[in-house]
Amino acid sequence: MLKTDSRYQSYIDVLKSELVPAAGCTEPIAIAFAAARARRILGHVPTKVDIFVSGNIIKNVKSVIVPNTGGMKGIASAAAAGIAAGDDERILEVIALVDDDGDAMTIKDIIDFADTVEISDIGDTIRRQIAYNSAISQEGLTNSYGANVGRVILNTYGNDIKFRAMAAPAAGSDARMSGCELPVIIVSGSGNQGMTASLPVIEYAKEYGKTEEELIRAVIVSDLITIHQKSWIGRLSAFCGAISAGCGSAAGIAYLMGGGYDVIAHTLVNSLAIVSGIVCDGAKASCAGKIAAAVNAGILGYNMYLNGSQFYAGDGIVSKGVENTIRNVGRLG
Repeated sequence: MLKTDSRYQSYIDVLKSELVPAAGCTEPIAIAFAAARARRILGHVPTKVDIFVSGNIIKNVKSVIVPNTGGMKGIASAAAAGIAAGDDERILEVIALVDDDGDAMTIKDIIDFADTVEISDIGDTIRRQIAYNSAISQEGLTNSYGANVGRVILNTYGNDIKFRAMAAPAAGSDARMSGCELPVIIVSGSGNQGMTASLPVIEYAKEYGKTEEELIRAVIVSDLITIHQKSWIGRLSAFCGAISAGCGSAAGIAYLMGGGYDVIAHTLVNSLAIVSGIVCDGAKASCAGKIAAAVNAGILGYNMYLNGSQFYAGDGIVSKGVENTIRNVGRLG
């Protein structure tokens, strides 16, 4: 893809707007922001608060720990934290609201862009994603958070690359969903998705001695394919976004290992055929388990194709062509 191609700059802009740092789970912070803004407009601490939110906000807040509350959970805690803080501009610093530009993408264009993008144009953005998300993953593997899904995977199954790829993002989610305030780099407005799209690819790059440039290009593939899938689903839905990111990471792994369009497309279709039915029941400790399941399905989908096996059109949600299958999943979501 030439730099003069309008898509080139569009993809740069999408990545730079999507891959931003955030501390704490997005939805409780959004409620805290609204409450803090309301208090500022009111001019004093309110005596009563009525909260009206969508069903997707309810499920994504009800079970997750609200940052800086000593472990409190839920909508009322998030609103109370915002009112107590009273500084909506400070809260806004950790919320990323970006446009959904992914619907103009295709898998072929994403691969073309990843093959040709000048690292100087986007490298620092991806390096920050690698550094931030690796740090919170290590925190989750080192200390006890939530259900310790990442640690259990390694303690049970060992240090094989497949299990490290599953454990790394799961551990990051263990930490983030249980109150760890280390920042992460989000994708599609989600820290869990940002970690899931990047950390499995990072683990494979370490295992196989890939260069930094190879890793950056592979993470670009994973990020953009995740964004592309989510553009058909929406930022908040009843569909688990970690599935999109886990399948996207498998596509990034396939690219990292030298796979071209056919390998990447079939990896993605195989992955989605396995786990596209997982619902989102909110942000909470079990997100880590869903992340591990999505990455596992992605790696299985990749290895299926390497072994001459695949799912075909008519197998459930699968249609002929990767873009048609992505649209099907979007409709399901």
